[in-house]
Amino acid sequence: MSESENTVPESRETVGQMLDVEPTAELPSFRTRILNILRSAKEDYQDGDSRSLKLLSGLGVIAMQGLDRARASVVFVPVVAVDVLKDTHSPAQAALAAGATFAGWCAAVGATTTEALNQYPRAVAEFENSFPAVSDVFEDSLPGFNRDSEGGGLSRRLGHSAITHLKRGFTVSGIGTTAYVSMAAITGRRRSDTHRLNLNASIDGGAAIGGVVFGVGEAIVKLADTDPQLALRIQDDASNIYLWYGVAGLMLVHQFVSSRIKKSRQKPKLENNGETNQITDDFDIRLIDKANAEELQRAAKLEQKRWDEKSYGSLEDYKKYKQQSRVFAAFDVNGECVGVTRLFDGFPELPPFIEEMSIDDPQLKADLLEGCRDGTVEELGVAAIDKNAPLIKINTELWRKAWRDADARGIKAWGIIMEPNRVRIMRKRYGFPFEQVGPTVDYQGGDCAAHVMNFADVHTYMREQRPEYYQWFVKEAI
Repeated sequence: MSESENTVPESRETVGQMLDVEPTAELPSFRTRILNILRSAKEDYQDGDSRSLKLLSGLGVIAMQGLDRARASVVFVPVVAVDVLKDTHSPAQAALAAGATFAGWCAAVGATTTEALNQYPRAVAEFENSFPAVSDVFEDSLPGFNRDSEGGGLSRRLGHSAITHLKRGFTVSGIGTTAYVSMAAITGRRRSDTHRLNLNASIDGGAAIGGVVFGVGEAIVKLADTDPQLALRIQDDASNIYLWYGVAGLMLVHQFVSSRIKKSRQKPKLENNGETNQITDDFDIRLIDKANAEELQRAAKLEQKRWDEKSYGSLEDYKKYKQQSRVFAAFDVNGECVGVTRLFDGFPELPPFIEEMSIDDPQLKADLLEGCRDGTVEELGVAAIDKNAPLIKINTELWRKAWRDADARGIKAWGIIMEPNRVRIMRKRYGFPFEQVGPTVDYQGGDCAAHVMNFADVHTYMREQRPEYYQWFVKEAI
């Protein structure tokens, strides 16, 4: 693509101008950011009819978090372990009782926190906007938060999985599951996925505590007659809250360093000529010809499969958009379709982000409708990627191919329906300047909203915030 094709004329009216919003990375003062979060929480509380539920959720999570931050579990779990050990003289039974108690407590705290955060989506989103560095650090520091697949043989993968569970267990033993479920909410995971993460992390924490109790119990049983003072000291040390904080801290630091090292190795590297290496070399990313029914069918099959796995519904609901869709797909070396995304033209049918979602500003909606009619506004569909394929690599390749195609056709703006938190991640990690333009509502099982991205802002915001990515996304030849 030529340089002129990547340059937006200054006289060209854009949706960004309609929005009158300038993407910026400037953060206000700490006090202002806290006030913004509180203001968002107030808006969440006032929105809708379930104020009593929201109030109870808020008070419940405050009470549970107060107890959890005081590490109440470190007080009552040893009591349970000691009582069972005294009654049964069995370290195994004491370990089982202590582990189950700790896991149950973590699961209850995490579940309460998850439900409360779900009641206050604006406040969660505002926290992510106000304190992006905090979420970045925790996302990189929590063992087992992200699925980190390990290559190699079965034994290598099993070993990697076991180590991850072990690290997550000892992390939870020191800080509980609150950080996990909070980060899941901030990064836009569905509520069901957050509950699943909380349960798995609680089980890992219970297993870690159970293992320690078993070891301590064995030591106490063997030393009870010969050296009761040493046995008592071991019991006291195992109940020391600072010990568990230290263990959790070591796990967090180790995970953070490992994550940052891995990320540094994955970043696109600049060659001497100023261009970036291709992110994927083993996949063919292309726009499927509308006359190629066989490839379109393969792409639709993958898309429906992923929709079924995520309970999004049927593609038949979007049958009316078939003729106005541009389908971009990724094919592996065997010709299998492993990724697909769609662009919905703005006519003759209005795209879903306008037809099915609310847009707050009437003038903006009128401008978008006009853009649909004159062929300068369309919708980017959410990508469907085979779960065994490299998600980020293929997703970004599909977005790049679709954006280049749209930009060459003179498109001014894309709309998208997505969870606001996921959009904020796209904005932060990749520099896609989508702006939320309507309320968050339940859509296909997720809390979604309409968002709009001005193509002119891709050239300014992405170039400023992610220059190395901008070079690859916009400039480098495909």
